[in-house]
Amino acid sequence: MTQDIAEAGPTPSPFLQHRDILLADHSGAQKLRDLVLSLYSGRTFPFDVSQLGSLDQHYFEIAIELIRHYRRHGENDKDFMSVCEDLVARRGVLSMGRPK
Repeated sequence: MTQDIAEAGPTPSPFLQHRDILLADHSGAQKLRDLVLSLYSGRTFPFDVSQLGSLDQHYFEIAIELIRHYRRHGENDKDFMSVCEDLVARRGVLSMGRPK
């Protein structure tokens, strides 16, 4: 069994796995985006942790997975950094009233 895991290679970043959800346009995705941006820059993008309580079970599990991965890898995860850069750029465009 250990050999099978080693052959499969490393697990992809959850930031890459859940990228489509993070970029989606609904309330659960918005809360996950806010969480991710807070991990990226908490002073610029503060996050009210109580928002996690309103996530459904699936989205809550994604949030925990993202937090755990960030705790282990931080900004050394290129997929985390890429998603965050896209989210920051998208937020800037939306705040200027331009279309997505």
